[in-house]
This record gives sequence, C-alpha cells and structure tokens, in this order.
Amino acid sequence: MRTNEERSAAQWYARAAHCYVEKHQGCAWCGCSYCVFRSLRPDRVEFSCSVCEFFACYNHETDRYYSSPGQASLADAAPAAVC
Repeated sequence: MRTNEERSAAQWYARAAHCYVEKHQGCAWCGCSYCVFRSLRPDRVEFSCSVCEFFACYNHETDRYYSSPGQASLADAAPAAVC
C-alpha cells in the first residue's frame, strides 16, 4: 500500500485504526500485516509499525492527532511473509 497520498494526521490515524483491525494488525502506510502495535496511554492511543516505522497517535486530552510517515526502504526489505 506504499503511498505518498497527502492526508491529515487525523485521516492517517483513522486509516491506522481501520488497518489495525481489518488487516490483522496491519499498517496503513506499508500494508504489512502482524506488525503494528497499539498502545493505550493515559492521554493517548498510538499505532506504530515495527516494519516501516509509521506512527499515528490521537491525544484525547488535547484533541490533537499526530502522524509520521513510514520509510519505504524498510518496508521493501521486510520478508514477503510479513507483507
């Protein structure tokens, strides 16, 4: 799914939440499955990919979204069984 599509941090967060469920811990950026960690913190929910390092976060105390793009070179090097 590697894409350069422009999305807001809120859109990337929504996509990350969707892919986490629909693609079995899948990544919204690189499309790999079984590689995303969902972390629940007292003030936020985070999604982070262990393959491409994509990151999306929603801080419910400040009502702000954050995201950081993944690195295609890392995803390209991932084993085919993961992606």
